[in-house]
Amino acid sequence: MRAASTKKGTGSRGIPHRLNQAERKAFEIAKRKGFAEIAGSGWRRERRDAPLANTWRNWCDAVARPAIILHKPDVVVVDLSPLRRGDNAVVESVALRLAEEKGGEIKILFDDVVDDDVAWCTRPIHQLPRQDVVFTSPDLSAAKAIATHLAIDVFSFPSQSASSTKKSPSVKPGKSRRHGGYGIG
Repeated sequence: MRAASTKKGTGSRGIPHRLNQAERKAFEIAKRKGFAEIAGSGWRRERRDAPLANTWRNWCDAVARPAIILHKPDVVVVDLSPLRRGDNAVVESVALRLAEEKGGEIKILFDDVVDDDVAWCTRPIHQLPRQDVVFTSPDLSAAKAIATHLAIDVFSFPSQSASSTKKSPSVKPGKSRRHGGYGIG
C-alpha cells in the first residue's frame, strides 16, 4: 500500500513539500523579507539538491522578482533570470548599483545565453540559464544590509510585517479541497 503523501489528490499547492520544517520557516521569512537566507550552499544530502534555493527561485519566477539569496556568512547572489529578460543591460545596471555599496567584491556570472525571446517567455525557470550578480561583502551585517537594500529599494519588493503576511492554509495530511480540508463542506 502506498503512503498518503504519494497518492494523487493529496496535499496542497500552497505548501512547498520538498522543504523540511526549518526550510519551510526560512521560506516564509524570505517571502516577508524579500530575500532568502541560506547557510552555505543550502545543499541537503538527503535530497541531493538545494531545495530551499530552488523553491525560492521558483517562487520568485511566479511573482516576477529577482531571486536574492544571502549565502551565510557573507555572499549575496542576485539571480535575474526570474525577470525573464534575456538582455544583459539589466545585469550590468544591477552590478553598477552593487558597486556603489561600501566594500566587497562583485562578479557577474552567466550560464549559456538563450537568444530566443520566445524561450525566455515560455520555458520553465529550471530550463533558463542563470544570470547571477554575486556580491561578496566583508561581514554578515553588511551582507544583510545589501540584501535588504536590493530587495526593498532597488527591486521594490513590498516590505510586509509578520502579521500581514499571508501564510499557506494549514491542511491536515490526506485532506484536500474535495474532502473539506479547508473548512468547506
